[in-house]
Amino acid sequence: MSVFPQAVPRFGGNAVSCSGATDGEAQVLIRGGVQPYRISWGTGDTTSLVRNLAAGTYPVTVADAERCKIESAVRLSEPAPIQPSLETASAGCQEKKAGS
Repeated sequence: MSVFPQAVPRFGGNAVSCSGATDGEAQVLIRGGVQPYRISWGTGDTTSLVRNLAAGTYPVTVADAERCKIESAVRLSEPAPIQPSLETASAGCQEKKAGS
């Protein structure tokens, strides 16, 4: 049996839309072994696709009907936080002479 956990890159190559968001997804693909499979994510989920994840590393264990067990993990990435930059400009007020 082979397992392939992977992030679902929906946001420009990132699995999470922005820094601190919890909209990432991960899935595990399984090849070989004997069905039914038992899937156990570190989050407590037991499906092949998990949603609403923050950036981080998520372990997953897959066991088949013959008790062959494989442990792996997937890492979800997020873009860097937005860093605002401020620029100040002088008002540059000039005095006008009366009558001009």
